[in-house]
Amino acid sequence: MRFLDNYPSALVRPFDNCLKLTKLPDEKTHSKRCFAYHGIEQQPSSSKGAKKKESKRTSFIDRYDFCCRRSEREYYARRCPNKVALIVERFKNEKVLDDLERTLFIVPGAMTAGQLQNVIKKQLKNELHYMPLYLLVNGSFLPANSLTMAELEYKHSSTDGFVYVAYSSNEVGG
Repeated sequence: MRFLDNYPSALVRPFDNCLKLTKLPDEKTHSKRCFAYHGIEQQPSSSKGAKKKESKRTSFIDRYDFCCRRSEREYYARRCPNKVALIVERFKNEKVLDDLERTLFIVPGAMTAGQLQNVIKKQLKNELHYMPLYLLVNGSFLPANSLTMAELEYKHSSTDGFVYVAYSSNEVGG
Protein backbone atom coordinates (compact mmCIF):
# COMPACT_ATOMS: atom_id res chain seq x y z
CA MET A 1 0.00 0.00 0.00
CA ARG A 2 2.98 2.33 0.44
CA PHE A 3 3.56 2.30 -3.31
CA LEU A 4 0.00 3.49 -3.91
CA ASP A 5 0.37 6.24 -1.31
CA ASN A 6 3.29 7.68 -3.24
CA TYR A 7 1.34 7.77 -6.51
CA PRO A 8 -2.36 8.28 -5.77
CA SER A 9 -3.04 10.31 -8.90
CA ALA A 10 -1.75 7.52 -11.14
CA LEU A 11 -4.70 5.35 -10.12
CA VAL A 12 -7.36 7.96 -10.51
CA ARG A 13 -6.50 9.49 -13.88
CA PRO A 14 -3.32 8.12 -15.43
CA PHE A 15 -3.47 10.18 -18.63
CA ASP A 16 -4.49 13.47 -17.05
CA ASN A 17 -1.04 15.04 -17.24
CA CYS A 18 -0.59 13.97 -20.86
CA LEU A 19 -3.76 15.72 -21.95
CA LYS A 20 -3.29 19.00 -20.10
CA LEU A 21 -2.09 21.98 -22.04
CA THR A 22 -0.91 25.17 -20.47
CA LYS A 23 -2.80 27.39 -22.91
CA LEU A 24 -5.65 26.70 -25.28
CA PRO A 25 -4.99 27.70 -28.88
CA ASP A 26 -6.62 30.96 -29.89
CA GLU A 27 -7.25 30.40 -33.59
CA LYS A 28 -8.53 26.85 -33.46
CA THR A 29 -11.68 25.59 -31.83
CA HIS A 30 -12.29 22.16 -30.42
CA SER A 31 -15.18 19.90 -31.23
CA LYS A 32 -17.64 18.45 -28.75
CA ARG A 33 -16.16 14.98 -29.23
CA CYS A 34 -12.54 15.96 -28.59
CA PHE A 35 -11.13 13.52 -26.05
CA ALA A 36 -8.36 15.89 -24.95
CA TYR A 37 -10.66 18.79 -24.07
CA HIS A 38 -13.67 16.90 -22.77
CA GLY A 39 -15.39 18.93 -20.08
CA ILE A 40 -13.71 22.25 -20.89
CA GLU A 41 -16.24 24.79 -22.05
CA GLN A 42 -15.43 26.70 -25.19
CA GLN A 43 -16.06 30.41 -25.20
CA PRO A 44 -18.62 31.27 -27.87
CA SER A 45 -17.72 33.88 -30.42
CA SER A 46 -19.26 37.33 -30.14
CA SER A 47 -21.34 37.09 -33.30
CA LYS A 48 -22.49 34.24 -35.51
CA GLY A 49 -21.70 36.11 -38.72
CA ALA A 50 -18.04 36.51 -37.84
CA LYS A 51 -17.72 32.81 -37.05
CA LYS A 52 -19.41 31.83 -40.30
CA LYS A 53 -17.15 34.12 -42.31
CA GLU A 54 -14.09 32.75 -40.53
CA SER A 55 -15.10 29.15 -41.22
CA LYS A 56 -15.45 29.88 -44.94
CA ARG A 57 -11.97 31.39 -45.10
CA THR A 58 -10.07 28.66 -43.29
CA SER A 59 -9.73 24.98 -44.02
CA PHE A 60 -10.86 22.17 -41.76
CA ILE A 61 -7.27 21.47 -40.70
CA ASP A 62 -6.73 25.10 -39.71
CA ARG A 63 -9.97 25.27 -37.73
CA TYR A 64 -9.48 22.19 -35.53
CA ASP A 65 -6.53 20.67 -33.69
CA PHE A 66 -5.30 17.20 -34.54
CA CYS A 67 -6.80 15.74 -31.35
CA CYS A 68 -10.27 16.99 -32.31
CA ARG A 69 -10.02 15.79 -35.89
CA ARG A 70 -8.82 12.37 -34.75
CA SER A 71 -11.58 11.99 -32.15
CA GLU A 72 -14.23 13.09 -34.69
CA ARG A 73 -13.00 10.44 -37.12
CA GLU A 74 -13.02 7.76 -34.41
CA TYR A 75 -16.58 8.74 -33.51
CA TYR A 76 -17.77 8.31 -37.09
CA ALA A 77 -15.81 5.06 -37.47
CA ARG A 78 -17.68 3.62 -34.47
CA ARG A 79 -21.03 5.04 -35.56
CA CYS A 80 -20.80 4.13 -39.25
CA PRO A 81 -18.21 1.36 -39.65
CA ASN A 82 -18.83 0.69 -43.37
CA LYS A 83 -18.69 4.32 -44.44
CA VAL A 84 -15.89 6.72 -45.34
CA ALA A 85 -15.53 10.18 -43.78
CA LEU A 86 -14.60 12.84 -46.34
CA ILE A 87 -13.73 16.48 -45.85
CA VAL A 88 -14.77 18.21 -49.09
CA GLU A 89 -13.59 21.80 -49.53
CA ARG A 90 -13.13 24.22 -52.37
CA PHE A 91 -9.67 24.33 -53.95
CA LYS A 92 -7.60 27.23 -52.65
CA ASN A 93 -7.36 29.04 -56.04
CA GLU A 94 -10.96 28.39 -57.15
CA LYS A 95 -12.87 31.56 -58.07
CA VAL A 96 -15.94 30.34 -59.98
CA LEU A 97 -17.51 27.76 -57.68
CA ASP A 98 -18.92 28.60 -54.26
CA ASP A 99 -18.18 27.00 -50.91
CA LEU A 100 -20.36 24.12 -49.78
CA GLU A 101 -22.60 24.60 -46.76
CA ARG A 102 -20.96 21.66 -45.01
CA THR A 103 -17.55 20.09 -45.37
CA LEU A 104 -18.00 16.70 -43.70
CA PHE A 105 -19.52 13.95 -45.83
CA ILE A 106 -20.10 10.38 -44.63
CA VAL A 107 -20.40 8.28 -47.78
CA PRO A 108 -20.59 4.53 -48.49
CA GLY A 109 -17.34 2.80 -49.35
CA ALA A 110 -18.77 1.57 -52.67
CA MET A 111 -19.45 5.11 -53.90
CA THR A 112 -17.24 6.09 -56.84
CA ALA A 113 -15.45 9.37 -57.43
CA GLY A 114 -17.85 10.10 -60.31
CA GLN A 115 -20.83 9.75 -57.97
CA LEU A 116 -19.11 12.06 -55.49
CA GLN A 117 -18.74 14.65 -58.26
CA ASN A 118 -22.50 14.49 -58.85
CA VAL A 119 -23.21 14.90 -55.12
CA ILE A 120 -20.96 17.96 -54.96
CA LYS A 121 -22.61 19.47 -58.05
CA LYS A 122 -26.03 19.05 -56.44
CA GLN A 123 -24.81 20.64 -53.20
CA LEU A 124 -23.52 23.74 -55.00
CA LYS A 125 -26.12 26.46 -55.05
CA ASN A 126 -25.32 28.05 -58.40
CA GLU A 127 -26.63 26.80 -61.73
CA LEU A 128 -23.26 25.79 -63.14
CA HIS A 129 -24.12 22.13 -63.67
CA TYR A 130 -22.66 22.25 -67.19
CA MET A 131 -19.15 23.10 -65.90
CA PRO A 132 -16.65 20.32 -65.38
CA LEU A 133 -15.76 19.52 -61.79
CA TYR A 134 -12.33 18.21 -60.89
CA LEU A 135 -11.55 16.44 -57.63
CA LEU A 136 -8.16 16.53 -55.95
CA VAL A 137 -7.43 14.13 -53.08
CA ASN A 138 -4.94 15.33 -50.44
CA GLY A 139 -3.87 18.17 -52.71
CA SER A 140 -1.96 16.02 -55.16
CA PHE A 141 -3.96 13.05 -56.49
CA LEU A 142 -6.55 13.29 -59.27
CA PRO A 143 -8.73 10.15 -58.89
CA ALA A 144 -10.30 8.24 -61.75
CA ASN A 145 -14.10 8.36 -61.84
CA SER A 146 -14.31 4.61 -61.25
CA LEU A 147 -12.19 4.66 -58.06
CA THR A 148 -14.27 3.82 -54.96
CA MET A 149 -14.21 5.76 -51.71
CA ALA A 150 -12.97 2.67 -49.83
CA GLU A 151 -9.92 2.55 -52.13
CA LEU A 152 -9.35 6.28 -51.63
CA GLU A 153 -9.53 5.85 -47.87
CA TYR A 154 -7.10 2.94 -47.95
CA LYS A 155 -4.53 4.74 -50.12
CA HIS A 156 -4.95 8.42 -49.29
CA SER A 157 -6.33 8.89 -45.78
CA SER A 158 -4.38 11.39 -43.70
CA THR A 159 -2.95 10.80 -40.24
CA ASP A 160 -6.17 11.95 -38.57
CA GLY A 161 -8.21 9.40 -40.56
CA PHE A 162 -10.13 11.71 -42.89
CA VAL A 163 -9.83 11.80 -46.67
CA TYR A 164 -9.42 15.41 -47.79
CA VAL A 165 -10.99 16.20 -51.16
CA ALA A 166 -10.77 19.56 -52.93
CA TYR A 167 -12.99 20.48 -55.87
CA SER A 168 -12.29 22.92 -58.68
CA SER A 169 -13.81 23.99 -61.98
CA ASN A 170 -10.40 24.31 -63.68
CA GLU A 171 -7.78 21.71 -64.32
CA VAL A 172 -5.46 21.68 -61.33
CA GLY A 173 -2.74 19.32 -62.50
CA GLY A 174 -1.14 21.55 -65.13
